[in-house]
Amino acid sequence: MAIVDPFKEHIYQPVHHEDSDLESPTSSEFIEHKPHRKSYISLVWPWIASTITFALISAYLLFQQQINGWSTCVTASPAFRTDFKDSHPYISYEERVYTGRFWYNETIGKVYRDVDPSEPQYFGLPSPEIDAAWDDLLRGEFVDMTEEEAAPFDADLNTDPTKHHYHMEPDMFHSLHCLNAIRMKLDSDYYSQHMGHHQTFNQRIQESPHFPDDWSRIHMDHCLDQLRQSIQCQGDMSPVPLYFFGGDHIGLGVGQTHTCRKWGPMRKWMDVRKERDDERGGKEVHTNDDQHSHEMHS
Repeated sequence: MAIVDPFKEHIYQPVHHEDSDLESPTSSEFIEHKPHRKSYISLVWPWIASTITFALISAYLLFQQQINGWSTCVTASPAFRTDFKDSHPYISYEERVYTGRFWYNETIGKVYRDVDPSEPQYFGLPSPEIDAAWDDLLRGEFVDMTEEEAAPFDADLNTDPTKHHYHMEPDMFHSLHCLNAIRMKLDSDYYSQHMGHHQTFNQRIQESPHFPDDWSRIHMDHCLDQLRQSIQCQGDMSPVPLYFFGGDHIGLGVGQTHTCRKWGPMRKWMDVRKERDDERGGKEVHTNDDQHSHEMHS
């Protein structure tokens, strides 16, 4: 197929035919055809303009998707590289409004904490019901790791002396463990008399030559700092507007909607791992919150 250069000068020659009755035109009658560059550009310009417009729109939509990524991918966002690999299929997201917010009762003129009675209660005056809620929340706190799962960690990582298995605790449960320890410390008078199965672990801490005398304070400092870093790490930027009630100059922050990882699937993953651990054989390794012969601490 011939390719014609539209900007090259072309001179058309007459076609001679022996049987033609027509006279051949003179050279002066030839018409030189010189296409105009302006005419060519006017033909291709709409295509150039549409391509540029499409590219700009695509770039804008991609930019908006980056900005609004959480709002468009709330229910199924990929796990982070640092999440335990086996848990990845159980990680998803949802929007939630926190319970326990402050409100103002116009009738009695007092601020109160809003409590959802349909949800388990984890705070308040100490009671067996609250302790049971925490025991259920933290059940199976530590899970086994296979040798392959333990391989990326420090060479000094060793197995427990009873089962000879590697263990780990998801950091979310580490933070919950710390929060529960602080909760109990706030009501130390009550828990000094109602330690229950916690007493066994505390007794072993006191008897161990490897823990300092002021371990209780060191543990609290560790837990507070653990929670600080966890909160900063999550970096939740959901707005908490301040409401002013009763004419006071004191604003109360009332949380709104947050984007959260779904608790249910992650709790299910912990239970699945626990069942897998039991199938591997050996006695369960318990946390410092359980009344058994071998405990672990975080």
